[in-house]
Amino acid sequence: MLIYILVFFIILILSVLIEKSNNKKRQVTLCILIVLVLSFLGGLRGNTIGTDLQVYGESWFVAAHNYKSFDAYKESRESDNGYLALNYIVAQFSTKLNMFLFVLQLICNGLVLNTLFKYKDKMSFTVAVLFYYLGYYFRNYNLLRQTLALAILFYAIRYLFDKKYIKFSIFILIAGQFHFTAYFAFIMLLIHVLSTSKIKYKEVIMFLTISIAFLGLFYINEILTVLYNARIINDRIFNYTTRYAKAEVDINFTEAMMRLYFIVIASYYTVVKKEKKENASPLFAFILLDFISIQMSTAIRFADRIAFYFGYTKMLYVPFTIKEISKNKKTEWTLNIITVGVLIMFWYFKYISHGYGQIYPYQFGDGLI
Repeated sequence: MLIYILVFFIILILSVLIEKSNNKKRQVTLCILIVLVLSFLGGLRGNTIGTDLQVYGESWFVAAHNYKSFDAYKESRESDNGYLALNYIVAQFSTKLNMFLFVLQLICNGLVLNTLFKYKDKMSFTVAVLFYYLGYYFRNYNLLRQTLALAILFYAIRYLFDKKYIKFSIFILIAGQFHFTAYFAFIMLLIHVLSTSKIKYKEVIMFLTISIAFLGLFYINEILTVLYNARIINDRIFNYTTRYAKAEVDINFTEAMMRLYFIVIASYYTVVKKEKKENASPLFAFILLDFISIQMSTAIRFADRIAFYFGYTKMLYVPFTIKEISKNKKTEWTLNIITVGVLIMFWYFKYISHGYGQIYPYQFGDGLI
């Protein structure tokens, strides 16, 4: 666990230096260092760190070396084309699993940190980076395919905020090539369109939209069966959603309490405070959907996977909300410290105590070369 603590303090120091600096080039350099530190930590790990790495991650990368064409490799594996393409491309210049993991980490961490850096003036960049590290980064070790989809959509959130809906839709389609659950991000698009529009009764329409979406989740198996029989979805998607994803559900009291804490903070800004930014309402809706989805995963096989798309937005909205509701620096510091404390407790109980993703104890792999 020492290496995880060491990296925590390294990125903490680098993040603080970014916030203190007024030099853009220095800020960018420090941000790149954070990306590299996180990527080397995840890229140099052993093949026993991360559940999915043992299930399919290593074997699929090794298999990519045995095919002379991507089409032949793709036909041998029932998976998302984007993820298979990444395996095949890396396999053309390296036989090392750690090189593939490093490239995957570099893409994910780069996209996430780029987005956090873009909005650093609107929030505490340090809290946002620690939110990523303690809340979501270690899921990268397990959810190999979906991690890429999540990072791509988190990067594309800028287009959603700017109402560039066509660009956001294109990124949803791209993310869907790495994990099919990315298509659920169209719900985020619909909610943003409704909540920021000037149409009458938009609150009622939003409520009905969300209600219908989640009512559909309760009957997801029946809906998927109809789609499967109509040949709209293939065997892999049908089997994944109805059989396999249930084994990965890991819900506990600590996770529920963490999400409730963030809802309380966001509620004060979104519900109580009258002067709100335009994107506040959809972001608050995303946080609520994250909480509801993760609780529903005890009954619905892959609801926790859907929750991640909503939940990633907390890395922006929670630090932003804290800055907005704080009357002075002392209050902001206090709330930031409490938030990081909550995240540390979550990280310890989720990953260390409960052993999610098998990230502990850390072991090094064979290296990049």
